[in-house]
Amino acid sequence: DKDSLAEDIQRALEEFSADVVLLSECDEISISFEQDLWLTMLRSICGNGFIVTHQSHYTSIVRSTTMEVTAEPSLLGPLAMLLGHEYRMCQHLQVRLKSSAEKPIDIYNVQSPASAKYPLIAVVREHILQWFARNTGMRALIGGDLNSSRPLDRTPTQSSRGCVRKK
Repeated sequence: DKDSLAEDIQRALEEFSADVVLLSECDEISISFEQDLWLTMLRSICGNGFIVTHQSHYTSIVRSTTMEVTAEPSLLGPLAMLLGHEYRMCQHLQVRLKSSAEKPIDIYNVQSPASAKYPLIAVVREHILQWFARNTGMRALIGGDLNSSRPLDRTPTQSSRGCVRKK
């Protein structure tokens, strides 16, 4: 409900001083909802000084006073090149701390549905992990819910064509 959402977002922004908050499962993947009402509600919860955007079932909230958005949020994918799984996408944005000379970081927000309607079998999980291993660099954060117990580990010497299981 709106009250618990507002409480969670305000806690992240105020108590934890989060510069970036990523939401997923904000609506059904294949069903569009009233995006204008959703964004208006979120902007009223966040207040001034935040950039709030929404794509598919992902929403990003970025504190504009501390962060520079160097690549606007967008959908990337499909994450699994398998028939019937073309809808599996992730949200990507790139940000940089305004107070830092460091290079920007890429942030990926992913939610891999796993239900009777959206089955998530082992081969699909593997395709998703391989997509991230191929398409992300060393300055990337991957967050969300992969619905997988297998960690994604990229080392500087690892080929960009695959993923490694942590031992």
